[in-house]
Amino acid sequence: MLIYAGIDEAGYGPMFGPFVVGRAVFSVADHNPDAPPDMWEALASAICRTRSDKKRRIAVNDSKKLYTPKSGMNHLERGVLAFARLADLDTTNLDTWLNAIGSDDECRLPDLLWYDHRDESTDLPVTLDQPQIDIAHSQLRRAA
Repeated sequence: MLIYAGIDEAGYGPMFGPFVVGRAVFSVADHNPDAPPDMWEALASAICRTRSDKKRRIAVNDSKKLYTPKSGMNHLERGVLAFARLADLDTTNLDTWLNAIGSDDECRLPDLLWYDHRDESTDLPVTLDQPQIDIAHSQLRRAA
């Protein structure tokens, strides 16, 4: 068994809003010990790198490539919530999501100016319907 992990950051620094670091951790049962696993290949039936895909796979890429004013957060939300569900994280609303990913009581949304005091009980998903997230999660679960 191999634990394969990676990190990435997002944000423009403290002058423009939050700095966020994300992580992805995969447990890989069958792997070649001489080379890192190719997660793109392993999950190819469920994920792709582009917003439009004839197979309707989940787009996974840099947010600057997935977000458009027309589609908004759709592609980002679909991918993030599908992977979160795969990890059995509670994404019912923003408050449970922050608790699931490790936000502590000292860093609540109302205290952070760049969130403009949004209500932490905001239901998720925001831009999609729950059945769309359920389908994405099912695709991802089959591939994983």
